[in-house]
Amino acid sequence: MIKSMTGFGLSEKYAGSAQVHSEIKSVNHRYFECTFNAPKPLLYLEDQVRKIIRSYVHRGSLSLFLSVAGSSAIASRVETNWDVVDQYIRAAKKIEKRSGLSISDANAFLQLPGVFSLREADNQSAKVIEPCILEAVHESCERLIRMREKEGAAMRLDLLQRVQTIHHAVDALEAFVPQIHAQYEQRLRSSVAAFLEKIKRLMKTD
Repeated sequence: MIKSMTGFGLSEKYAGSAQVHSEIKSVNHRYFECTFNAPKPLLYLEDQVRKIIRSYVHRGSLSLFLSVAGSSAIASRVETNWDVVDQYIRAAKKIEKRSGLSISDANAFLQLPGVFSLREADNQSAKVIEPCILEAVHESCERLIRMREKEGAAMRLDLLQRVQTIHHAVDALEAFVPQIHAQYEQRLRSSVAAFLEKIKRLMKTD
């Protein structure tokens, strides 16, 4: 079966509130190449994903894109650094005591550096939706293969039509073969006759 080297496969799966989006693209390439694009907490899946893709495709340049929406499993979390906050409070109380000024507005603390930090999800939390992710990868690969087979079938039909056109052209040319042979033979006889006539004239001159 002829398969196109270009193709596209898309899959969306759900695991609770999480929506997993797997998208794979392929273009022609002499060898097997695969790039994996995913949120940082999912990068540990790269080897597994590559093996899945390799089980479907043996040659070509492929790009797989993974994304997850609606899940806290891979979402970054804002954390309050209470040790830092306590230090700011102690410092504020000292300022109040020494200056007599009142520093009671919490908004003032919200703008201070180091109060909050952004913590990225780790691999362990992402494992909760791992089965759903791998299922989506499988499905996107299957859809990629179906698209390549569909395009390959269209290419095969186009090639057969072109071959048929060539056959018709050859058949039409073959009809002229006897006429062409006759014309070529006549030109050859004329050339030989002219050459012999020239030889005769030269011999008479001698």
